[in-house]
Amino acid sequence: MDRGILFSVFDKQKGLSVPIFFSGEINQEEASHVARRSQMTLIMMSTKDLESAEAILPFSRLNKLGFILLFQIRQANVTEPTCIASLSYIVPLDQQVFLYNKVPFLKFKAEELANKIKQNYVYTGALKFPKELGNALTDWRVTEREATAEIQIINKRVIYSEKKEGGSIEFFLSQVRKNEDRVLGALFRSKPVFVTGGSDILIDLMVHSLDMLVPHMNLRKVSFIREMIDPAYADIIGISKDLVKNYPNEVLINMDKKQIKNGEPCAYSKKLIKELRKNLDNTTPIVKESTEKLLKVAGMLVEAFSYSETEKESKINEIQKAYESSLVEVAAEIGAQRNPLIRELLLQRVSARFLDWMEDL
Repeated sequence: MDRGILFSVFDKQKGLSVPIFFSGEINQEEASHVARRSQMTLIMMSTKDLESAEAILPFSRLNKLGFILLFQIRQANVTEPTCIASLSYIVPLDQQVFLYNKVPFLKFKAEELANKIKQNYVYTGALKFPKELGNALTDWRVTEREATAEIQIINKRVIYSEKKEGGSIEFFLSQVRKNEDRVLGALFRSKPVFVTGGSDILIDLMVHSLDMLVPHMNLRKVSFIREMIDPAYADIIGISKDLVKNYPNEVLINMDKKQIKNGEPCAYSKKLIKELRKNLDNTTPIVKESTEKLLKVAGMLVEAFSYSETEKESKINEIQKAYESSLVEVAAEIGAQRNPLIRELLLQRVSARFLDWMEDL
């Protein structure tokens, strides 16, 4: 897969981010551009954020997108012994679904690399980088198989299930006829969805069917469990009926009653589900197109915050005029989840409705 790897340092004396190492599908000019644009997150960092922070940033001039990890490293400066560095994993913009889906894995590997850099590198102002560290960064790769294996290691507290044959968007639509938008809305907002009923097989099919509705997210799925589980540990959870009383406020799909309880309405999800029902033979392409549009708008909203205040307002207004408000609201949610440093600013600016959900993000 085409990708560029970049390590840069924010040099206060020079007042800019300096590319120290880069490899893959990225050249010197592009590396400098990515380093400079990544500084937008530094402006919004508070003291408590300075230890580590992450973001997904679009680089529209390059037609690329990147996962960025910011962290502290040592520097040869007596008065200020540390400075901010960044690791960037850059891919072409048309691979945005893949990048969003692999964020947990990218973060896991980036933090490993960051620890190696902290232990073995001191910034002196020179553009020199240890060869062994450069080799480690060059090997920062992501594949479907590797990412899945690593996610299992990260989340070893719970046994997560892989996607299985049999689950489908059509199955989800056939099992429920009301409040479907609340399920999809919960998944968009990273809230857990529970599935229950008398058949373990049908529960398993539903768990894996839901997974297909949000291809940009690497969802943690528990096919079926008979014991209490912390909702923070998973995204879609199949549970026995006797556990339902323990989750009175969570979104719940009852397979026996074909009923959905709890959750917040989602206008964008309603429109999407209506379109899916009209085109049952074409659901996968519709979901794919919808996902790509959401991620495109999310990227545009995030990128707007890298401009001056006047330009930012202008660009956000352009986005709101170009796309329907229900889509922009969900896109803002996605952008906020992947860019915690601008979360409140983004949600407050784009939709006041999301302020009510802030504490649950």
